[in-house]
Amino acid sequence: MKTVIIQLDPFDNVISIREKIAWSKTQRILLVWPNKGKIKLDPMDIILILRSAESLGAHISVVTDEPVIVNRLKELGVSIFSSIPEAQKKPWRKPKIRNRSLLSGNSDRNWNQIKFDRKSQNPNKELSIHVRWIMFAVGLLSTILIIFIFIPSAQITLYPMLEEQAIQMNFRSDPSIKEINMTGAIPFRVIDIEMEGQLEGDSTGIIRIPDKKATGEVTFRNISDKEIIIPEGTIVRTGGDPLIRFETTKEAILKPGIESQIDVPILSLSGGTIGNVSVGSITSIENDLGGNIVVFNTDATYGGVDIKTFSPTENDYEKLKIELIELLKMNSIEEIRKTNPQVILIPEEAIKIDEIIAEERIPEVGDPAERHVLRIRANVSGWIFTEEDVKKSVELAMNADLNNQFYANEGDMRIDIIDNSVIFDESELQWEVKAKREISPCIDENFIIQSILGLKIETAKSIIKNEIKLSNDPVIVISPSFWKYLPFLPFRINMVIDG
Repeated sequence: MKTVIIQLDPFDNVISIREKIAWSKTQRILLVWPNKGKIKLDPMDIILILRSAESLGAHISVVTDEPVIVNRLKELGVSIFSSIPEAQKKPWRKPKIRNRSLLSGNSDRNWNQIKFDRKSQNPNKELSIHVRWIMFAVGLLSTILIIFIFIPSAQITLYPMLEEQAIQMNFRSDPSIKEINMTGAIPFRVIDIEMEGQLEGDSTGIIRIPDKKATGEVTFRNISDKEIIIPEGTIVRTGGDPLIRFETTKEAILKPGIESQIDVPILSLSGGTIGNVSVGSITSIENDLGGNIVVFNTDATYGGVDIKTFSPTENDYEKLKIELIELLKMNSIEEIRKTNPQVILIPEEAIKIDEIIAEERIPEVGDPAERHVLRIRANVSGWIFTEEDVKKSVELAMNADLNNQFYANEGDMRIDIIDNSVIFDESELQWEVKAKREISPCIDENFIIQSILGLKIETAKSIIKNEIKLSNDPVIVISPSFWKYLPFLPFRINMVIDG
């Protein structure tokens, strides 16, 4: 006998299932329940599905493991299988007689009769007028009590008296300290920075520099039989070391013939006393005339003058260098503070020049100048201590000394380094700080609230002032405003601590 397998979906209902059965047109129909999701069917829906199948002369079995459906179908005598192969192998049973009455035409009447019988088991009982009045009064009193307890709310603002906690601590730091502790040991941080600067100074050296040029005359002698023209600006010089050069200041004509000679004025090309040469010092001519004539001076040149002036010395630059290095160190402290605002201490003694990158002298030693300039660019390093690190150590010490009846206010600490307390000894640094902060008393809010539940405002204020030191009277605001008593329930009271 042919069996039609109908796979049901979670969205199927009694109508869609009956339509699928009607379309199958066979005597054996196997309904397969979905693995996921549930088909919502009540007992009456199942009965209607079975009646539809019976009206078509079809025999229905079901594949499902859903407990509710299994129980309902078993009560109606429908075969239940766990899988399709099992349903195909095993025989299908017919509904039992005790359940088939539900499938008869009178099933609607029987079902309605069942519902009527259930209703008849719980008839409404009429309540007397006295009972109704008592119930009304109880409800009214309950409503008033709920309003009395739940509606009032209060906000209490307290202004506790703040106190000051102060401490003076000795700090120390050296390369061996790696962690912050409450005894004042704190590690330093090294910072590197490139600095550049210059200083001017007065030159202390004395040098002579040429001023006026020497003048004189030289004699040219012809050693040829030709007339020789000696142009203005002809260069003559001394023969020794150093070479002193002169130029003729006018043109001259040397007559032909050996031993013909003429005197010509000259001017030193270099200023100063170096141009004052002795008799017979000028012996050379610097042009083509030298092969036909000779030159010599019968008188010493004169009039060359030197003047004294200042010039920087090596010692001048060394002194300026020492001053400039100290200036770079001081300026580096200011620069570090600008770029690292969290730094609280930069010990001057720990600042050092690691390397001089460039050094420029203007002018050089020996050059004339009343003032001189030194420029230096250098790498500078130093120790720094941040406010955060110092504050952490101070907080550890203060918290260890804090009474358990108080707590510290966050972000309210002032730290000052004691003047002249910084001591740097080789690689160890010591200094002292003063620190203070405000502390607030610990307030047991639950205890205060429990103490004032249901009391008048003035009574509650009096109790609060006896329990807590306040800078101002407590402020109690009750809602609604006409209510004069605090709520009876703690959660209706909100407490605000201002301070």
